Amino acid sequence: MVIPNDSYLLWLTAIFYFVAAAYLINKIKKERITILYSISVYLLGIATFFTLMGFFQIFNVKILALLGALAIVIGASTIARFPLKLEWPDKEKIVYVVLLLVSIVLVGYGFTNEVPFMIRVANYYAFLVAGLFTMGYILYTGFKAKEVRTQSFATGVSLGLCCVVAQGAVAIPLFPLLAISFFGITLKFPMIFALLSPIAFIYVLILDKVIKPKAA
Repeated sequence: MVIPNDSYLLWLTAIFYFVAAAYLINKIKKERITILYSISVYLLGIATFFTLMGFFQIFNVKILALLGALAIVIGASTIARFPLKLEWPDKEKIVYVVLLLVSIVLVGYGFTNEVPFMIRVANYYAFLVAGLFTMGYILYTGFKAKEVRTQSFATGVSLGLCCVVAQGAVAIPLFPLLAISFFGITLKFPMIFALLSPIAFIYVLILDKVIKPKAA
């Protein structure tokens, strides 16, 4: 069995997301900032997606793509709990359940079509919920509150490389021809930023510049 180069790239990207999630979870446990668990779930969801899609490249089994798409939308729904807990704590649980149900229905609809369409639907959902809503909130917090500006911008920009730029580019393919090739592997526009995002976020964690809400 020949493993395509794309699988290795997808698995490499997954490793970075797993490392970022593990680093964040360790920081959460040490500093007791439990509200950040929602971000770690998003990172794990993206890591799971890339892992499964690496196997999909080999076996071409649609259920692998389905599970990957579900990992994306569950991660995106969960990271939305971050602003919900801070701004609307009394409505957070019910809104989270609604988001999960909507996302699962969307992926289910995508499953009735071809795999690329299903993946696009999942990424479009993540772009709206994790990108525009959650990262938008984090960046807005930085503009509004000077004391957390650096942490908000560092967190929002590093994670936004994935949930805004990469997932937005998959959902709305604006740069279909932009790609970089090396060692027989072609890095398309979304993958470039999907790969950069966890690396940037790990750097943010190392510098201890991740956002730490007072409510945590």
